Amino acid sequence: MEKLRTQVQNLEDAKDKLQHSIDEATRNGEEIEAGVLNWMGRVDGILEQIHKFLGDHNDQANTRCGQFPDLASRNWLSKKAKKLALEIGSKIQTAGGFHKNVHLQQNYGGFKESKFRHDWGVWMGGVGKTMICKEVAKKAKEQMLFSKAIMVTISQNPKLENIQQEIAERLGLKLKEKCIPVRADRLTYRLRQEKKILVILDDIWEKLELHDIGISFGDDSKGCKILLTSRSQDVLHNDMGAEKNFFVGLLPMREATNLFNTIGGDTIKNRSFQTLATEIIKECACLPIAIATVANALRSKSCPVWNNALQELRMASPTNIKGMHEKVYSSIKLSYNCLRSEEAKSLLLLCGLFHEDANIVSTC
Repeated sequence: MEKLRTQVQNLEDAKDKLQHSIDEATRNGEEIEAGVLNWMGRVDGILEQIHKFLGDHNDQANTRCGQFPDLASRNWLSKKAKKLALEIGSKIQTAGGFHKNVHLQQNYGGFKESKFRHDWGVWMGGVGKTMICKEVAKKAKEQMLFSKAIMVTISQNPKLENIQQEIAERLGLKLKEKCIPVRADRLTYRLRQEKKILVILDDIWEKLELHDIGISFGDDSKGCKILLTSRSQDVLHNDMGAEKNFFVGLLPMREATNLFNTIGGDTIKNRSFQTLATEIIKECACLPIAIATVANALRSKSCPVWNNALQELRMASPTNIKGMHEKVYSSIKLSYNCLRSEEAKSLLLLCGLFHEDANIVSTC
């Protein structure tokens, strides 16, 4: 019964959090999806049912003398409470997804209405900026805001020729020229043939000359937009001259804990691990990539391993690595150290030599 009361409180917290996001989106003139509003209505009904159940259960379970619950009533109450707790757990999990959707709608709504050509998003490394970009591209195509949505990952050491090739392939353009300026001219001409196109340049680390790539729409291409993302606000604002800011922050502690518990598996259910888990999540600074990396590394590991992991996270520090978030670095270092063989470590280091999102072909 105590677990049910805790779940009720968690559900009410999730409902309040989602309501806050809905209110903010409504003030900004955004339309709320029907699924979100339906969820709110169903949760109100569930909470009303549960509060009645909790208020009446003493009378239903007590014996005629009003002292102790009889065995039959206790068994019924236990089953009913478990069923309600499971239903609440499902609603809480769904609420997390709805909260992200409402947050995305707020940013996306401003993006699609913007008169600027360069919209941009500041996402600290490790908070899922690539996933959000893919969702933006998907929604843009579904709502027919753009005829095409092209997404290219830039990364730390970009090669203009490779970027040009990726964009050209998505446009059905064959670039046979070797000269980069000539390729850029052809790409510019092809892009200007599109009346509505979204170009997403993801994970920019330093100044990138768009004209050198061939990304230039012209003054009459108001339906064409560029979405730039980076872990650095200075790069986007000062180096790239971006005109509009969408900022996505870190995970709330509750969502960070849920993510860690989901990946960590049954080990988290042991009470001796729960305090350690809380401290580890704090050391991950609520960064999704750090939490996922550490939780996978510690899955099914013993308590001493968890203790050592916590100390490693606290001591690890990146040196001379530009743009590397301290907590992301420490989580990756821990994951590497948890690999069981030197062969696995060597394989990981070998894969690290390839550029981001590279297709690695295995040959015998």
